[in-house]
Amino acid sequence: FVCVYVCVCVCVCVCVSLSLCVCVCCVGVPCCCCSLSFVMSVRGRPRVPSDARIVQRRKMEDTRVFYQERVNQDFQESMLAKWENNTHDRIGQKQVQREYEKLRSQRDAQLEDRRDRLADLLRREQQQLEAELDSMQESPEDHRARLLARADQLKRERELERQKQADELLSLKWRLNADELRKAESD
Repeated sequence: FVCVYVCVCVCVCVCVSLSLCVCVCCVGVPCCCCSLSFVMSVRGRPRVPSDARIVQRRKMEDTRVFYQERVNQDFQESMLAKWENNTHDRIGQKQVQREYEKLRSQRDAQLEDRRDRLADLLRREQQQLEAELDSMQESPEDHRARLLARADQLKRERELERQKQADELLSLKWRLNADELRKAESD
């Protein structure tokens, strides 16, 4: 038995087996044997059952609607998957950003703490330096006492020098007035 039929896509399909007869162009559309479409005799005259074409058209429409729904569903699922992937990427980026901000704030806090400690150390050193400078400065009473001591020392030194010069001059006068000494020195 040879089945020759004209498919909806207007191609002539030939099938030799009742179980595997499908249109090559309309993938999955069964031939006349399976869908009760018109059958041509060997001479080429169609034998058309009464509602066969309507039934075949409905099956083809149902198949087209099924595949169209499947395409729409695949499109929606791909868009949902794309949205989920984008959302996952954004969540990951936000998480990395939060971690970065956390580390940055920790670093800033450590830096601020170190600045505070260095400022405290600088204040303490400044106070210590000022205390040292204050202790090195003389009070007016100390300054006056030091000047009086220096004046007394200079007075004693001048007195000693004057005394020494007076002794030298007395010695010179005695030598010049001592006749016996002059004689002894001239001999």
